[in-house]
Amino acid sequence: MKKLIQYFYPKQEMSYFEKQKATFFILQAYFGFLILLIPLIKELISPGNNFIVSFFSKISVVFILIIVLFILKKKGIKIAGNIYSLVTVIILLIWMNIIAENITPIYKYIQGFYSVFSILIIGMLFASRRIIIINAILIFATTTRIFIFAKTHLPEDTDFFTTGYITHTVALIFVTTILYFANRFTEFAIEKANKETEIKEQQNQELASSEEEIRASNEELVSTTDALKESNDELIIAKEKAEESNRLKTEFLNNMSHEVRTPLNGILGFSNFLNDPNLTDATRKHYINIIQNSGNQLLHIIDDIMEISKLGTKQVKTIEEEICLNDLLLEQFSIFDITAKEQKIPLYLKKHLSDKESTIYTDKSNLNKILSNLLDNALKFTNDGFIEFGYRLMVRQAHQPTDNEPVELEIYVKDTGIGIKSENQKTIFERFSQEEKELSRNVGGLGLGLSIAKENAELLGGKITLQSEKENLPAGKAGGSTFTVTIPYKPVNSNTEARNSNNDNVEITKKQDKYTILIVEDEEVNCLYINTLLEYFELNLKTLNAKHGQEAVEMCKENSEIDFVFMDLKMPVMNGFEATKLIKEFRPDLPIVAQTAYSTREEEEQAFSAGCNDFISKPISEETLNKIISKYLTTS
Repeated sequence: MKKLIQYFYPKQEMSYFEKQKATFFILQAYFGFLILLIPLIKELISPGNNFIVSFFSKISVVFILIIVLFILKKKGIKIAGNIYSLVTVIILLIWMNIIAENITPIYKYIQGFYSVFSILIIGMLFASRRIIIINAILIFATTTRIFIFAKTHLPEDTDFFTTGYITHTVALIFVTTILYFANRFTEFAIEKANKETEIKEQQNQELASSEEEIRASNEELVSTTDALKESNDELIIAKEKAEESNRLKTEFLNNMSHEVRTPLNGILGFSNFLNDPNLTDATRKHYINIIQNSGNQLLHIIDDIMEISKLGTKQVKTIEEEICLNDLLLEQFSIFDITAKEQKIPLYLKKHLSDKESTIYTDKSNLNKILSNLLDNALKFTNDGFIEFGYRLMVRQAHQPTDNEPVELEIYVKDTGIGIKSENQKTIFERFSQEEKELSRNVGGLGLGLSIAKENAELLGGKITLQSEKENLPAGKAGGSTFTVTIPYKPVNSNTEARNSNNDNVEITKKQDKYTILIVEDEEVNCLYINTLLEYFELNLKTLNAKHGQEAVEMCKENSEIDFVFMDLKMPVMNGFEATKLIKEFRPDLPIVAQTAYSTREEEEQAFSAGCNDFISKPISEETLNKIISKYLTTS
């Protein structure tokens, strides 16, 4: 029934009174169809004396109802109600006149009496006051005609018909008057109540707009204002939410005031110092650098506020383009590596695909925002240890395994920072949310970074998850957090195949002539340099990276497909000499070439003694690397 009502419901704006009339009109039309259906079937089975007239009149009413329902949908209840009321009365009066030859005048008076009350029903519910008057005039004209007809054909009953005529006319005037003023009073009263309701709804909307985070729930509450008025419990809940909204708003405004005034103080203060004519060039340059840094800090704050505002109003649209994920990550590395070195925090980049395989379709801007916010947070809250970011391919397990299972990219940022408590790991992605208020004041920020990352990940059709440890850690063990962004893998070169490995990484199916090279290097820039040089060779190469010797030993044990190793000699945890000895114990035929910045004769001999097959010193030229690759791979 609800769907039937919605189908013919008017599309344009209506007052509360008009909405009620439209709903009741549709219901009355459906019930009218049911009421007319029974006598129509009965007359078709056993036709009476006036079968044609009776059947035609009922069918006419059915068609009128259908036509008026479509008028209601297109034009609204005002026009539909007036047409329905007027046409129905006209058909009724025509029917009364048609059957005049076969019934007595007394029966016609009875029909006239029914017509008066037809106006009562139709006019009260749907017709305007003007149509009520027109219907009354039509009824009066018809009853007058019947009175004259009866007086002419039955003169002996003139007094009887005169009395009935006067009685019906008085009743008609009385009913019409009541309808006219009742219609006016009812419409006025309901419209007044509707205006009061609209005013209260508007006030509720203004109150709810104080907090963007609960706007969605407030819109739902506004749409059910009547229910809120009847339920005191729901009003209490709404009040508590409004108070929480005001609290969050106050915290945000105070925080934003602090964040904005701090760089402004630097800009305005040191701008005044520049007016001092006695400043030296070095001091003046120092002051200018402070002003520029403060301006960049202020610009970053404004960008975050603008970004979260656009995300909240759904104004951000994704534009997929062809990008190389390796290049994008390298750009982020070059930006944040400077800050990482200033803070003496090693920053590592892990890439699991070649440039060809990492060329994908995605929105570069959104992906950059996600990575920059996650890396910025990692640098803020990591005082010791390291930060690592990169990506891997994952096969998403389908309900029914197929040959073409969907592949996803997992982009991660891992740090050994302060960590996040388990009870805060869900709320940390909400806007303006900061777990450590005091610490956040020291490092700065509005609490928008993770919210921006989360909403941009969703725009890319993915999600962001968190794994973190903070409490109940063994002595001496760092906490840290790992943020993982999962997005669809849309390779430009669609012939890339993937499969899930034991360590949850997805490796590309190896061709017969494909070589896997392990680069063991703790300096990310040197590792990236070797990767870049290798891309110039017309070989099907896959590179793996290890940042110290112990990791290299473990990778060689677990991955039998490694064909060649570049081994840096000076590294943390385990140096290259020890790592080479251990690898040669279980992979004696694996070529290992030492590469180091130290080029003394003693170190070269020590490398060969450890089991290295060859030795090259940094900086490594393209020609030197080409000779090594040709010697140990292409000729083997």
